[in-house]
Amino acid sequence: MMTEAQAIGQRLGAHFRVSMEKRIAGAEAVGLHKTSMLQDVEQGKAMEIEGMLGAVIELAVLTKIEARTLKALYACVSLLDQTAQTSHVKIKGIYNG
Repeated sequence: MMTEAQAIGQRLGAHFRVSMEKRIAGAEAVGLHKTSMLQDVEQGKAMEIEGMLGAVIELAVLTKIEARTLKALYACVSLLDQTAQTSHVKIKGIYNG
């Protein structure tokens, strides 16, 4: 995902000063936490899919970058969101800290 997003950004002229490995290490250093999308799911709210993934996929189309992983994740998250919203089911995350 990060590789695809970076390729899209680079195609649009963005320059990344921090390596992918360093970004991943930084995310790991944060430790266990609940992302905003997980919080949305747990609270039965619609997830912020379009802002987090949809916009990046639109840019992939504009820049002619395939973005298979981003598109697959978008499909899975959209299905989860649709299922949760139509069934009014709240999904509880594993991490409860």
